[in-house]
Amino acid sequence: MAPRSGGGAYFEQFGPPWTKHPCTDASKKYSPFNTEGQPKLRNRRSEYERDGWLPLFVRNIEPLAIGALVHAVTLDDPTVLHFGLATELEIDSGRPIYFRRLDALPILAEFNFFPKSALEPVTIRVFLPCLTEVELRIHLTE
Repeated sequence: MAPRSGGGAYFEQFGPPWTKHPCTDASKKYSPFNTEGQPKLRNRRSEYERDGWLPLFVRNIEPLAIGALVHAVTLDDPTVLHFGLATELEIDSGRPIYFRRLDALPILAEFNFFPKSALEPVTIRVFLPCLTEVELRIHLTE
């Protein structure tokens, strides 16, 4: 049967229940990309992600006299983030590291990670963005 718009329909049998022929079944196929063309990694967000936590990949930890600067990227954005913290970090980079932004001034975030010598994860507050020791000192006095 061809409608006026130029399309068509093919049936297994003529008459009820009007079963479509399998060659016309255009059910959606799975695509690893979303509608914006970005990769879909998972269908459902984890409990951590619903609470604002994002996986963090540390590129470099720069020790300072008063703490450290951490340079890292998230899973979905290649932009390098620069965090300042007032304590030294011994992050075990072989285990998961997460961060989330906090709605506070100065701009704060939290790290959740496993220290090298611990079995349990810890959560600490960090400043974002923080590129230098001077910026870290300013954040600490605010």
